[in-house]
Amino acid sequence: MGVYRAHLEDPGGRSRRFRLLLYAALPDRIHGEILSPVGTTELILDGGGGRVAVTLPRKRVTYAGDADAEALEMVLGVPLSLEQLVQGLLGNEVTGTGYELDREPAGRTGLPDLLRIEGSGHLLSLRLKSIQPLRVSTSTLGNGEPPPDMELRPLTALDPVDLPNDPPSEDDS
Repeated sequence: MGVYRAHLEDPGGRSRRFRLLLYAALPDRIHGEILSPVGTTELILDGGGGRVAVTLPRKRVTYAGDADAEALEMVLGVPLSLEQLVQGLLGNEVTGTGYELDREPAGRTGLPDLLRIEGSGHLLSLRLKSIQPLRVSTSTLGNGEPPPDMELRPLTALDPVDLPNDPPSEDDS
């Protein structure tokens, strides 16, 4: 699992910085947790098998639906499918329109040191801070299912302004 500093910027110039725990496996399995400055999970993105679930634990609500490019554009601001996202994260060639994906180091598979995805005026950048061992079975990650005991809503009802934000810190450089 990678621990990343993430930066998300929208076309209006608004930006959010946050810590992200990230797990990904081919062909389309992903699990990401956005953490608050004190380490509380504020948002969970879990996708796999053509489904994606975005959970806001404080609100006890999960938005779930198909993991197509339109759905991920609502969540990330960039029009790429879950499979394209995972393929790009893990170093495989991805093709599509409406976005640019750059990763470092190029030519190496596995989680990247740096990833930038840009499209539709949005920018998502991830900078690896550390790799940590997983403390849960990978069979529970990347299945696109909502956690238990959450109110379930359609993914189309998710408002992107619900994404958490924390102030920039010294290690954002």
